[in-house]
Amino acid sequence: MASISTRAPGDPVAANLTREQAIVEAWAQGFSVGSVVILILFVLCNYRRKILLHKLILLELFLAGWHGIFIFFDDPAYGWVLSSTAALLYISYNLHNVISWLKIKPFLPRWGGHLFIISLLLVQPYWVLETWANFQYFNILGNNLFKHSRYFEPLARDPWWIFTTVKLVMVINKNYGYTLIGLVKTSPRFGIMLLCMFLSIVFLATDVAVTATISTQSGINPFWRLALVFKCASDAIFLDDFKSVLDHIADSALRRINLWRPIWLRPSPSIESPPPWRHSTSPLELECRTGSHNHCRQKTRKRFGVSVDGPPKQKQRKIVARKLDH
Repeated sequence: MASISTRAPGDPVAANLTREQAIVEAWAQGFSVGSVVILILFVLCNYRRKILLHKLILLELFLAGWHGIFIFFDDPAYGWVLSSTAALLYISYNLHNVISWLKIKPFLPRWGGHLFIISLLLVQPYWVLETWANFQYFNILGNNLFKHSRYFEPLARDPWWIFTTVKLVMVINKNYGYTLIGLVKTSPRFGIMLLCMFLSIVFLATDVAVTATISTQSGINPFWRLALVFKCASDAIFLDDFKSVLDHIADSALRRINLWRPIWLRPSPSIESPPPWRHSTSPLELECRTGSHNHCRQKTRKRFGVSVDGPPKQKQRKIVARKLDH
């Protein structure tokens, strides 16, 4: 206790927290840790061992969850636990941006992908400085740089995430022809992910405003934790890159539409998609099962120049491609 008594009343130590500040911080830490644990369980349910994105998302969540336990410690351990877990949180921030890069990269030109990751690398010296300043400030080591440097955190943390969100919305409309409402109706799960992305940006803006006006001295507010949870949730809802997810949604929607169309109104199979005779529930195979085998074969031969008795050979595939091109 002697070491604590030498500290000034305004020092950022556990003993100087007011009752209101302690309640807000304890609630926020409990919320963030509980949410991150649930997200980790969700990721583990969909985790595939050999996929890099899945590993990075799991690591991001694991590192982010630790910065929610320092409220349980007294001085002097309070400051050391806070700063140590903050360092893990900073790594999680940057992992989140790397994950954003990997997810949006298929929609970026080559120079755009390089610019994204190079600009992210350029801010890493700031995070090294911020980690050092955090240890100095919260452990009363004689340097108060953190009181000024923390205002620059959003500039080194959030532009890449905001860009990813905006770019994804543009891609949905331009490349896939969906409106946001139409996409949400087609895939409610994707709509929840977009909602998490928008809410994270709202809470990021709220955190900046509150930090600059209300919590300038204590630095305590729950909004950055809300933003963190929604950013992590948007990563965990879909573990794969956005192009793979959107392509799967579009293909699923097309299959549902074609299922209710008469066979003569359905679009011709593309060279990328499996031919109709490869699906066990395809209309052609169902027609053959009902007894009209000769009619089925003749109709398919006349249109594509191939047989339906088995999977087409490479030469037959080329015939199909040429006929579809014309």
